[in-house]
Amino acid sequence: MLNGHREVLVSREKIAETVAEIGAAINRDYANQTDRPLVVVSLLKGAMVFTADLIRHLEMPIRLEVMVASSYGDGTVSTRQVNVKYQSFDDLEGCDVLLVDDITDSGNTLKAVGEYIKQYKPASVRYCSFLDKPSRREVDIHIDYIGLDVPDEFVIGYGLDYAGNYRELADICVVRGGEA
Repeated sequence: MLNGHREVLVSREKIAETVAEIGAAINRDYANQTDRPLVVVSLLKGAMVFTADLIRHLEMPIRLEVMVASSYGDGTVSTRQVNVKYQSFDDLEGCDVLLVDDITDSGNTLKAVGEYIKQYKPASVRYCSFLDKPSRREVDIHIDYIGLDVPDEFVIGYGLDYAGNYRELADICVVRGGEA
């Protein structure tokens, strides 16, 4: 568990507004695509809440898939070693894929999973991350849809966790005055 007190960094109201804006941008970009559904791949467990909210804003046929990949384990700092544990899809050939993550800091996980998905020969892969920590970027990756930039602090809530805890918080919080 985390010591210290939680401070709201992003309110539930700002979260809802931002998700709607991202959904509108995706709708604009895929407005003329009618020949195939968009395959939304959610990186579990963290992106599950964001993905559920996001797909309710999409105005096109989608196919929802999931992957479990991690570079954190139980810590607060990326290990830089990406481990793909599970995927729900067998075929992405010729599909447009939208890879959805909760937060991008180093970029290692998103880039590695994107490269992994490309072996399935999709027509395209775009990246969507609710939160971004550009100051922590270690790899060159273009994220097509970014919700909000956040400072270089460890955040919890809205699907983001610390050792499996705090995902249920409706706001995104940072812990102040304590250590993990």
